[in-house]
Amino acid sequence: MPQVVVFPRTAEEISGVLKVAGRHKVPVVARGSGTGLSGGSVPTPGSLVLCLVRMDKLVELDARNFTVRAQAGVLTQAIYDAADSAGLFYQMCIRDRLRAFYQGWVTDSQIGTVVTSRRIFRSSDGGNTWTNVYFNGDQAYNVIFNPTNGNVAYASIDTDGVIVSNDGGQTWSPANGTGANVLPTGSSTERVALTMDPNNPSTLYAGIANTPFGGPGTLYGLYKTTDGGTNWIQLTNAPNYCGGQCWYDNVIAVAPGNSNAVFAGGSGWENQLYQSLDGGNTWALTGPGNNSTIHPDLHALAFTSDGTILYIGNDGGMYSTTQIGVAVTTVTSLNAGTGPGTGLGTLQFYPGPAIHPTNTNIGFGGTQDNGSMMYSGSLTWNGGGACGDGARNLIDSANPDNVYESCVELSVWKSTDGGSADSFNQVQNGLDPNGTDSVNWVAPFTMDPSNTQNLYFGTNFVYQTTNGAGSWTAISPDFTSGTGNLNALAVSPVRSNTVYAGANGSSGPLVYVLSLIHI
Repeated sequence: MPQVVVFPRTAEEISGVLKVAGRHKVPVVARGSGTGLSGGSVPTPGSLVLCLVRMDKLVELDARNFTVRAQAGVLTQAIYDAADSAGLFYQMCIRDRLRAFYQGWVTDSQIGTVVTSRRIFRSSDGGNTWTNVYFNGDQAYNVIFNPTNGNVAYASIDTDGVIVSNDGGQTWSPANGTGANVLPTGSSTERVALTMDPNNPSTLYAGIANTPFGGPGTLYGLYKTTDGGTNWIQLTNAPNYCGGQCWYDNVIAVAPGNSNAVFAGGSGWENQLYQSLDGGNTWALTGPGNNSTIHPDLHALAFTSDGTILYIGNDGGMYSTTQIGVAVTTVTSLNAGTGPGTGLGTLQFYPGPAIHPTNTNIGFGGTQDNGSMMYSGSLTWNGGGACGDGARNLIDSANPDNVYESCVELSVWKSTDGGSADSFNQVQNGLDPNGTDSVNWVAPFTMDPSNTQNLYFGTNFVYQTTNGAGSWTAISPDFTSGTGNLNALAVSPVRSNTVYAGANGSSGPLVYVLSLIHI
């Protein structure tokens, strides 16, 4: 049983409670209006329960920007109802509808005219107001309008294939073919990458992914219609251009002015971009060395209006080629230059950069799909770490030659040479010894500012090392009762034996305070 239950009404009251609890080393369990039937919501003995049921106000729902502001005790069902009344969709798990803590977003708006995460919206006044015109509960993707007839539009939907509108997007119906010439739909299919031939709007291509539940996420098939969706044929010579990530990397484009020039891209280091010079009948890899100069995970292909330049967007930035109607042998990176302003800055940094304690011209940051990068005082950052996706970084303030990198999920590395290229070795002896922990994509990883030999790493447990990552030991129970993982760790700057852990499980966000006897 808890020692006390507190019912704050304001953020200021919460701050005051946390200060008192920290001063007296009392564990804090934050919760809302849950049923209490899940183990993760049960307070630890002697704890203080921070019950947020009185902080239940929905402050603002901004339908134009698809955002919501709410107090921490608002039920997700209330957010769902408010979004629905505004013609929006708030994505939540049905079992979570009575949970007091909310997370996520009102709707995940994608690039396109009228498509959002699971619905298609239409505006007839230049974007001032929007009306929901299609919803089936599955993921909606791109909407494409016929450039010569604005009344005709196509969209792609998970498991539903392709739909068409003949009244400017007001109503929609299936366009999956007839008889034997149909697109595959249903539970064994997932994402549909759709593109239109700008030279002949009745010709469309649809690249369909296997669902992860029924296959490995590879390409189910690439299909083509030349009569606006009345009949579809499978292009049987099409390669698996999106590898095992067709649900994530799946893009097709046709060149303006040349219907024979078709490009399709996806994942992989040496098979990212394929090219057809005969309208999809035959295919070949593009670029030198099987386009190994292109970063993997393609998400965008876009031509200039005259069809002379193809721009390629992926997890590594932007590339281009001017070889459109012939076999592509040259792909140019647009991400690097010889001076400031001459290249695109396209890297996405994750939380957790590290700055040298005495030299601000040295730092490290983890990037999405580009590893951990080192800053040396110039605009050009250099790689050299061990990760595909870099995450949090730490520098030993007592001995800056000790640099730590974590990769996404569970992967910890250490350099004793100041983080120089190829100087990192894996240091995770004792972390998740059974291989069963639940780990956040960017897991919490922190250092004790008073004793830099003490580091902490979070899965659904808190792990500690007292010898500079030589070995790790779990020092906490599973804070989520098997329903989540940790997303925050912090060590008190004045008491090394006090560690704070933020967890997210079936009972919503929880904050724990660990008081360590031996440190």
